[in-house]
Amino acid sequence: MPQNHSAELPAGMMITYPVVTTAPNGDLYLLVRADKDPAGKREAVLLRWNNADSVWTQVKIIAAHLNRSVYPDDLVFDANGDLHILFEWAYFAASPLRHQLSYLKYSPSTGVFSKADGTPVAAPVSLTTADIVQPMAPSEAYVQSGSDPGGPGVQSAKMTLDSAGRPVIAYRYREEGSTIFAVKQATYGTGGWNLQTVYNAAPTNAAIDVTWTGTAARIYYVRSSGEARAFMAVNTGGGWTESPLAPGIPVERLAVDRSPKGIDTLYLVDVTNLKLYYGRNN
Repeated sequence: MPQNHSAELPAGMMITYPVVTTAPNGDLYLLVRADKDPAGKREAVLLRWNNADSVWTQVKIIAAHLNRSVYPDDLVFDANGDLHILFEWAYFAASPLRHQLSYLKYSPSTGVFSKADGTPVAAPVSLTTADIVQPMAPSEAYVQSGSDPGGPGVQSAKMTLDSAGRPVIAYRYREEGSTIFAVKQATYGTGGWNLQTVYNAAPTNAAIDVTWTGTAARIYYVRSSGEARAFMAVNTGGGWTESPLAPGIPVERLAVDRSPKGIDTLYLVDVTNLKLYYGRNN
């Protein structure tokens, strides 16, 4: 039976943008943006629900930088029990356009934080120590604004792991000189982060997800207009090929979860007509 334990969270902070995942042992890990520091920071705080003892504790402030706010994106556990963390940065106190998409790995068994190459880092990481996935373009700048100020920047990101436990990241990034957000993929290998453009032919919504089939990534995204809105793209070796999902339905948001049996479960949201559609992609 569902139970509400939110009142038992550590006191002294107001939180936004919560992201939660379940550890292999049944514990919960919650990443939030915390508004508790008067010195011009909104930090990323990692919290743990101990399932055996039924108690919340704060693991660590994992990311903080003066005059910056952190936006949590995703949490994913690997087969070794290590937690992969994805987040973005914006100008303090808030902005719809974010920058410097960042990655961090946490090992609960040792308490060590590290970059994608295994280099240990002290938490909280800052913009000078974080593992930056998407670097700043030459004309990219942090701007405090109540609306999208235009220019290069990140908006929305999700993560999965490949068969070797390495991060595969799908995200939206507006390139220099563009007025639309391209759908991008980031993977880590020899030489660092490898960034690819998946789709950039038309405007997309802030809705994206990614799964791993065992041999390839499936990247899901939503176009802002057209008869078909939701799409899946796969790189078959010769480039990215997209396939429409649920043509005729004005999907605006989506989420995808891959089952242990290798089936992608789709949740497609039609905000205009207040409908949620469920689908399966084998």
